Amino acid sequence: MRERDQIADWLVERVAETLAIDIALVRSDIAFSDLGLSSMQAVELSDDLQRFTSLMLPPTLVFDYPTIDGAAGFVAQELARAGGSLPVPGQSRR
Repeated sequence: MRERDQIADWLVERVAETLAIDIALVRSDIAFSDLGLSSMQAVELSDDLQRFTSLMLPPTLVFDYPTIDGAAGFVAQELARAGGSLPVPGQSRR
């Protein structure tokens, strides 16, 4: 699923940027909290993802789906349900 992979890649990049760590250290199967994301950063990540996807996402997204894999799968399903699309790679809605 292209959208799921694109969302997962976006999340990996954003988590690495937010935590100021090397992108290679961000595994998609590790809990956001185990990566070091604080509660405030988790809510901000959800807000950023909402802007990126143009979906209405819960601020608790990162807690409800605690890994990048889980969050990306949920968001891709919501995107498909809404009939939405992601920006072309290289173009951000941030």
